[in-house]
Amino acid sequence: MKKCQMCGVEKALDEFYRLKRAKDRHMSRCKVCWKARQRDINVRRAARPTVVLPETVLCLTCRRTLPAAMFALNRTRTRGCQSRCKDCHREKRYGLARGEYDLRLEAQSGLCAICEQPPVEGKQLEVDHCHGAGHVRGLLCGPCNRMLGAARDNVATLEAAIEYLKGGGD
Repeated sequence: MKKCQMCGVEKALDEFYRLKRAKDRHMSRCKVCWKARQRDINVRRAARPTVVLPETVLCLTCRRTLPAAMFALNRTRTRGCQSRCKDCHREKRYGLARGEYDLRLEAQSGLCAICEQPPVEGKQLEVDHCHGAGHVRGLLCGPCNRMLGAARDNVATLEAAIEYLKGGGD
């Protein structure tokens, strides 16, 4: 038996969803209260006004006024996008000088360095970098970049995955 923190009613453990990290391996809210809370969250999410981006935005880092497409979206901010333009973000995060992304993109013919496919409509290629040394390796589509991240940049893991695929998964 367990007492629900939301409704205060003591219920059997099968009335609670399982949660591995909890001491008793069950959530603190019963299933009924959890579902009601989730419905409320979904209603509030749907009711949020859509953010209309201005045509141009001032980058608070480089102080340039740029088209809104040069900023990553962020619905939690009043203006609907990040305060730093993508160029400034890439420079601070990866050490890419302004315009270097575009040069690399042109050198790769606008395609992912691994699968050689263009990015999904409305997306840009992501900057792939070595987490150990910190240098930029190339530009990748989202799935290829996540694949390398999931393999933790481990060549042996990727080679084992290739062998697995060649063998048909047997």
